[in-house]
Amino acid sequence: MRTEHHTRTVIIGAVLLAGMYGCRPKQEVVGMVRGSRSERPIAGVHLTLWRGAFGERAERIGEHTTDSTGLFGFARTAKLMERARKHPADTLYWLEVQATSLDPARQIPMTGYRGVFDLRLKDGLPPRADSSFRVADMHYHVSMRIHNHFAVDVHKDARGDTPDTIPKDISWYRDQHKLRTWRNGGWRKAPPLKWTKMKHAIAHGGDRLSAYADALEKGRVRAKSGNNSFVMHNQATHPHIRNGHVDLAYNAISPFENVLNTGWATRVLGGAVKTGMKMKWSHRIGGDVDRTEAITHWEDFRYEHGLMAAQDRSIEGMDWRFLNEGCELREDTTSSFVVMAVEGGHFLQDDLFPNKTSVDLENRNRQEQDDLIAGWRRLRNGERLDAAQRASVDTVLALVERLKAPKPRPASVVEQSQKQELLEDWEMQQEALRKDLNQAVDNALAGELERNIAYVRSAKCDPPITWWP
Repeated sequence: MRTEHHTRTVIIGAVLLAGMYGCRPKQEVVGMVRGSRSERPIAGVHLTLWRGAFGERAERIGEHTTDSTGLFGFARTAKLMERARKHPADTLYWLEVQATSLDPARQIPMTGYRGVFDLRLKDGLPPRADSSFRVADMHYHVSMRIHNHFAVDVHKDARGDTPDTIPKDISWYRDQHKLRTWRNGGWRKAPPLKWTKMKHAIAHGGDRLSAYADALEKGRVRAKSGNNSFVMHNQATHPHIRNGHVDLAYNAISPFENVLNTGWATRVLGGAVKTGMKMKWSHRIGGDVDRTEAITHWEDFRYEHGLMAAQDRSIEGMDWRFLNEGCELREDTTSSFVVMAVEGGHFLQDDLFPNKTSVDLENRNRQEQDDLIAGWRRLRNGERLDAAQRASVDTVLALVERLKAPKPRPASVVEQSQKQELLEDWEMQQEALRKDLNQAVDNALAGELERNIAYVRSAKCDPPITWWP
């Protein structure tokens, strides 16, 4: 009886979990066409969704001409987006924007990493007036969610492998659900950004159509409170920044600490269920670093930083750039400036200071140091360490071997005073070796940290990083 009850519980749990994943919202290609200066919707723009290479026979998947709302979309495109993302070399989808009197035709590749497009075309009208200067904290809002959700698709299975094609167009929502928009003096539930729903609103007008205008045209949108899912939304974005006339914004990089990767349960509950992180990725960024597929916090930071550096910064006519020395924020009114920041010193942890280690290095006890050295011994037998790291580890391991020297056993004929003197000399040597070992471990850790800090401060780290401890 108990076995039957247990079996039913497992089956019900599996069905619920499968249903939860199967019923996730599907992404559709939707968007708005508006003036790059006035930000008003533009009617009469013809858009076509194609499959096939440029300049060759391509298959027309759908087409649409905007009306006074400037809205457009294509239904049932979720599988198209998935294919474009997973098989970039085998499938080619693109969105063609017909030429206007002021703008040439555009062909926008569909990479599958975003489905909401805010297209800006020249309109010859005066710019929207806004003389204020604001700062937006984009904490976790652009690169972190995208990076951790799509990293399994982008990065290979082993350290050092060349990544797959890095998406260059993450400048909008990851998904179009669980959003809140500012309407009628308060935050209201945003309408679903699905073309079937938008088309119905366009046909019937009224409050629902005005809700879409608030969400897409005015751009005052945020995520539902308490929702930390990578899958459901991606809050502040570069088009949002321009919509709100924000001149300076921060994108914080903070690699996930090992607390989310301590075992199967935390990966399922804290990762797959709560945030939508794929278990394969959480497995790679947690646990022992001597595994072939393991990624350290430092490597994770480099991946995410590289993702942002690769972005198209003039996408859809909405320019943005990274803040560097010499930028004149007040004088440049055409671009948003993004400050690349990193939060938490743990991003410097690399091979010799593994992700799962959370000890006070200055006050580590004997067991914690032994655990570190045991991990280094395993790394020494692999291929992860560079020449400098390997030399530091060799120094530490040599001192460990010297500490294994046996305690002297003087012959019985030796007088008691001589025996005591020999033992005291041995103990003094052991104490000196332990101090040398502690210093060698300190040097190995400091050398690795200093190397990574030097990289962050160098011109190689482009765009430059602001560090928030």
